Amino acid sequence: MVNDAPSLDLGPEASFAFWINPATFGDVVDAGAYTYEISRVLSKGGQYDIYITDNPGGLRRTLYANFVPAPEYVLEADTWQHVAVVFKNYQVYFYVNGFPVGIPRAASMGPANDDLLVLGNTNNSVETLRFFNGMMDEVQIWNRPLMESEILELAEKTLPVRPYSSCSRSNQCPSWREVPSPLR
Repeated sequence: MVNDAPSLDLGPEASFAFWINPATFGDVVDAGAYTYEISRVLSKGGQYDIYITDNPGGLRRTLYANFVPAPEYVLEADTWQHVAVVFKNYQVYFYVNGFPVGIPRAASMGPANDDLLVLGNTNNSVETLRFFNGMMDEVQIWNRPLMESEILELAEKTLPVRPYSSCSRSNQCPSWREVPSPLR
C-alpha cells in the first residue's frame, strides 16, 4: 500500500505499465455453476482499478481496467509478460509484450480521491489479505498517455535471454552463448 499523494491523483488520461508473472489468475470465487479466478494488480479506490481474471463464465485469461476487459487469452500463467494500459480520449488501450491487443474500448478514469494506492491486494484493508498470486515488477504510472513506441521500448528493454553468435567468417558457428538478463 502506498499513501495518497498528489502525483497519484491522475487526470482523465493516464498510463500504467508493469511486468507480471501470475502463478494463477487469483483467488477462486464460487459463482454457483462454475468457479473463476480473479486477482487485483493495482487500484486506487474508484479512480483506477486493474485486475486479471480467468472466468469460464465470462472472459478467459485476460485483464480489466476500470471494469473494461481486454480480449480473451491475452495473458498466461507462469510466464513473465509486460502489460500496459493507456487511458486516452475516453478510451482504454491494452498492450501485452509491447503490442496492442484488441481495439480501444470506451472507458474513463474515475474521480481523484484520497484512497491508498494498493498493489497486489484486493483492497486497502490489512484485514483482507487476498494477495496477487505470482510476481510483479517495474510497476509504473504516468499522468499522460504513453505512445506506442514508448510502450514497445518498455517491453523490450529487459527482454529475456537473447542468443548471439560468435561465428567466424567461414560461417562456422562453434558455439552459441547467451546474453545474461534480469531475473525474468
